[in-house]
Amino acid sequence: MVSEAIDAAVLLPPIDAQAIDLGYHYVINGPELRIPYAATTLVARRATIAKRQQVLSRFMRVMAEAGMILHTDREFTYKVLGKQLRLTDRKILDAAYNAEIKALEPRLVFKPEALQAILDEVAEIDPRAKKIKPQDLVDTRFLDEMEKSGFFDQLWSGKR
Repeated sequence: MVSEAIDAAVLLPPIDAQAIDLGYHYVINGPELRIPYAATTLVARRATIAKRQQVLSRFMRVMAEAGMILHTDREFTYKVLGKQLRLTDRKILDAAYNAEIKALEPRLVFKPEALQAILDEVAEIDPRAKKIKPQDLVDTRFLDEMEKSGFFDQLWSGKR
């Protein structure tokens, strides 16, 4: 865009913040539209889930804890992001954080409509996707167990 070879582009954080600094503007800002879409998913084979339930249960608890930290400890999150992305510019870290935190479900909630959006896209290329229901693809047992056991309530109340 800077060289004027193209007029628009799809940019992800933190590159979008750099473009804003150069005077560009959003045509569409996806996170602000709050369109249900499963941009990040955790995937495992059913056989693996059956064989490694304890490991996956612990993994999901760690993911829930990480999500809580992302939502409640911005400074720690910036420290980790800065190190991993090799960024020191606070303005860019702010922009990346503010864009992504809007899409991160605090309790790792599964929204069927988010997965349905992907199935609808796939169905345009492969009609078999029209026969698939999001609920048929997702195993929520670990989320359900965390909710039922009070894990999420304890996590978010700070009483782990």
